[in-house]
Amino acid sequence: MSINHLDIEKSVATFVSLSVGDLLADIPSQSGTKPAVVLARQFSKGSRKRVPKLPDSPYCSISYNRTMDDNGAEILATELTATGQVYRTHKLVSINVKFVGNRENTVDDICNRCHMFCEVEAYQDLLRVNSQQELELREKSDILPVNISMNDKYQEIRSFDLIFSVVDEVTMNLDSSGYFDTITTSEV
Repeated sequence: MSINHLDIEKSVATFVSLSVGDLLADIPSQSGTKPAVVLARQFSKGSRKRVPKLPDSPYCSISYNRTMDDNGAEILATELTATGQVYRTHKLVSINVKFVGNRENTVDDICNRCHMFCEVEAYQDLLRVNSQQELELREKSDILPVNISMNDKYQEIRSFDLIFSVVDEVTMNLDSSGYFDTITTSEV
């Protein structure tokens, strides 16, 4: 199975909701309210006619950064299946976890608590199970502070990146891969 970035983002959102959701503002959900943890891509216009309103502070925004090779990762395994040749390799996936607050609702403690909970094995298991992929937390970045003050508005942002080791899988269909049944050479 190819890497599913959305499933990884959703898994991180669940982790944040369970680890620090009690410290975040609430947003409406189908079953009432839930902690204010949003996927950042929901807030771009794209194909949506209306962009959702950002939640009250403090809230958390989760966003996929990028996929990278894992130190020149080589193909781990190949397998011939009924549908084609399957290739597996290690990749690194970076997900940003950003907490947004203001003067009244600081996010320092919330971000520090979430950052610490990344080390708890039960939460790492939760990330793995919810992502439905071969996923391991490889590392986490330091917390980066940003304070923005414009006119009468102050915003406090704390963020860090989670780097996951993921097994990427690509299948080359037998029909499109072709094969050589005879190799001939010609003399020049």
